Amino acid sequence: MQALSDQVLSVSQFNKEVKLVLETEIPPRWVRGEVSNLRKQSSGHIYFTLKDPMSQLSCVLFRGNALRQTFEIQEGQQILVYGEISLYEPR
Repeated sequence: MQALSDQVLSVSQFNKEVKLVLETEIPPRWVRGEVSNLRKQSSGHIYFTLKDPMSQLSCVLFRGNALRQTFEIQEGQQILVYGEISLYEPR
């Protein structure tokens, strides 16, 4: 049997493992929800929460993709997004 200390991961090691699983096991998907907590950054990135009555998902629309949008995302709007899931390891 392995010692418990051999099975204990640091937060960084754990997040790296979770990121790998998310990015390799879950393909890009369509998701529908309501925009909330919309924040447009000077960098051009757009951060928002996509939510429904039971759950929420933190999202980012990076500058390059944001520039190609044909409509402006607004607070409270119901939208359909296509994207991939990832984990920002530092947070």
